[in-house]
Amino acid sequence: MTTYARNNAVELLSDFYKKTDILVSSIHRREIAFERWGDKRGPTLRPVYFESKEELQTFLTKYPYAGAYSSTAYYLDPNEIDMKKKGHQGNDLIFDLDESTGDCRRYDFIEKMAKQTQSLVDDFLINDFGIDPENILVDISGNKGFHITIDSEAFKYLTQSNRRQMIDYIMGIGVNNNILFPKGNSGSYTSPTKCGGWRHHARQKMDDLLEITSDSSEVQTITDFGFPKVRAKKISGLLADDNVRNGLQKGHLGGLVAGDVKILYDLQNVVMRSHKQGLAKVIDRAVTVDKSRLFRIPGTIHRKSGLPCTRIDVEDLESPDIIVEKMMDLLGNDLVEIELSKEVTVDLYETLTYSAGKHTLPKHQAIPALIYDM
Repeated sequence: MTTYARNNAVELLSDFYKKTDILVSSIHRREIAFERWGDKRGPTLRPVYFESKEELQTFLTKYPYAGAYSSTAYYLDPNEIDMKKKGHQGNDLIFDLDESTGDCRRYDFIEKMAKQTQSLVDDFLINDFGIDPENILVDISGNKGFHITIDSEAFKYLTQSNRRQMIDYIMGIGVNNNILFPKGNSGSYTSPTKCGGWRHHARQKMDDLLEITSDSSEVQTITDFGFPKVRAKKISGLLADDNVRNGLQKGHLGGLVAGDVKILYDLQNVVMRSHKQGLAKVIDRAVTVDKSRLFRIPGTIHRKSGLPCTRIDVEDLESPDIIVEKMMDLLGNDLVEIELSKEVTVDLYETLTYSAGKHTLPKHQAIPALIYDM
């Protein structure tokens, strides 16, 4: 069994690239870029041109760089250095969800970000914009981010203005609070059970409120949900009334807000504040609007984690276990021997620590451990 040490870790990576499936469409129209080992400036080796995925795979097998990226844009001449002379031919519509992990374990972070990504896909891209799920590609970067690409010609030529309007809508920028709970024909405020757009998102929040108070409408529960303390006690009492709850379930807010219009304003603020602290906080607006972005290529290794950028199914967002399993399977499960020059701790599906010296490990542990040792 070959022993891989830090000074020949590239051999193990070369073996990985011989077998992996690199996912990049229309590569002959994209700029390809690479990140050098030890260079923390990002992908500085650019532009590079490849006619096919097979050419790129052969190149990475010979030169397994720290990172491999492709442009989200298509060009007549991807190898041209001057951006103005490249001949821009459209862009993928992309969304980037990312956030600092802090002290959060990788598994827990994946679980958290998967929920936010699923909200973007289900609540906005599919329900609000009517995008076919078959055209939604989801990738986990290998470190902390999730990337979504809309693989459809219909969105390839969207202007920056169109993209900006789309992402602003998703982030709730410029949403008029008054549309969230409209007045019905009777003049009272409603939360329609069947509606679309931001009224639908407001209705979802109302359903969440009814669910968390189904057993008990304690004041602390109401406060934790986002209502101000000065009205939490009153709201708690109202939600304990079955008539009020039945009305809310049918979409009528009268029993809750008729006596105090400030409760309506509280409801509006809860909807928008929770969104801005959730999905809107982790989605990068600039990435969707920018026409000259580079994205990590699925099937390639992330140098910070030693894990691969991995294509997953939309349904996988419901299970962090499946996401982690797909990342590990892509790296490989066959055993190899490595030699570490120091103790390293890697954060995979769990935190694993390896002492300096030789270890026989499955590739999905060996590759990250060697990269942490570099």
